Amino acid sequence: MSCRICLESDGVLITPCGCKGSAAYVHEECISQWLHLAKRDDCEICHTPFETSEKCSFQPEEYCNGCLSCTVPRVYHNRTHPTSIWILCTATLFMMFTTINEYMLLNAVVSLSLVVAALQNYCCYGIPMQNVLIRWKLSFTIPYLGACLLQFFYVMSECEEQCYLQEKACSEQCHVYSTYNGLTKTIDNAVFMEVVNLAIIVWLRSVILCFVYMRKVTLGRREGESRDFLSNDVGSRDTASEAERPLLSPSGEEDESFDPAV
Repeated sequence: MSCRICLESDGVLITPCGCKGSAAYVHEECISQWLHLAKRDDCEICHTPFETSEKCSFQPEEYCNGCLSCTVPRVYHNRTHPTSIWILCTATLFMMFTTINEYMLLNAVVSLSLVVAALQNYCCYGIPMQNVLIRWKLSFTIPYLGACLLQFFYVMSECEEQCYLQEKACSEQCHVYSTYNGLTKTIDNAVFMEVVNLAIIVWLRSVILCFVYMRKVTLGRREGESRDFLSNDVGSRDTASEAERPLLSPSGEEDESFDPAV
């Protein structure tokens, strides 16, 4: 008998579902990985629900892969993708008509709204909050930081133009220096606030992923039908060797007519 997933016969094979025959036996590692990738909790052949239990387990490789991946299940694409595009377009439009002094207020309102929207989608539709929130936040961050960069270049060019018209070097004695210096500080604060918000969301996401990936799903075994076929094969060969061993007479010589039952 061999595992129906990897088709190898070494190791301990279990029967976690209601399948019969050669399709009933699988390695626990193989079926656990299949359940993780297939995102289901029943057998694809007999549709019997698996008896699963969770326990704490340190899995750094899966955790790192999860931190680098922001994918959302395909079934939720019709809700998450249009929302990301809508946030990107709306943020770009708002940044075109928002003054520099209103950037920080807009940032705070949008960040709070995104957290509430992601939490609502998780509670109502089961959409993974950690991946949806980071995607929506990046949809806002890109036009936001782009607008801050354009505003910074605009302020600097205006300052240089005023210095050129007055034929003076840019210094604190200039009557427009304090105005433009205040605008650049406002832009710097807006960028710093956005970076802090993004860092907080990334940190919260990493904490949530700890509870997602720092655990291991174990399968129950039906009817105690766990078998180590390597051990069984060795035992079978030993039994066969015993059966094939020639019979010896009490004198120690091989005797085909000697009956040990007599």
